[in-house]
Amino acid sequence: PQGEKATEVVQDTFVKFGWIKGVLVRCLLNIWGVMLFLRLSWVVGQAGIGEGVIIIALACIVTTITGLSMSAISTNGNIKGGGTYYMISRSLGPDFGASIGVIFAVANAVAVAM
Repeated sequence: PQGEKATEVVQDTFVKFGWIKGVLVRCLLNIWGVMLFLRLSWVVGQAGIGEGVIIIALACIVTTITGLSMSAISTNGNIKGGGTYYMISRSLGPDFGASIGVIFAVANAVAVAM
């Protein structure tokens, strides 16, 4: 019809992974990789098979809760680029973000050394 302006709808070209592929799976794979491939034989050697299975099961539960918490933080708002530290410091406050940032930096330094 005449008099109506044609409007263009601009689509975002960003690929959004969502909270499962984007956050949960990445967190769980990172933590499970260190736990299973670097520490599984040591845990079983020290605690035995039965207690080793219990320890690994408890570690998996804690890891899953951590991954779900990170998913909840990252999907509750518009988080811009900047990584994990940016997301935590903007969501939970600068004081808590700074303490987690220091622990995160030390953990990454130790993970590189492994």
